[in-house]
Amino acid sequence: MFANPLSTPGQAGFGEPAPVKVPAGELGKLLGTRQITVAPGSSLLALVDTPLDH
Repeated sequence: MFANPLSTPGQAGFGEPAPVKVPAGELGKLLGTRQITVAPGSSLLALVDTPLDH
């Protein structure tokens, strides 16, 4: 399986995705969903990241 994370800041190619080989058993820990909640009357956001394999 392949994933395309962003480069580490300060390294060449920052901001450009690069393929990385990930063992299939680890993929669910690296991928997931993000829930975003907007507080009414505010510009604040609440973020909750949930891995697929939790």
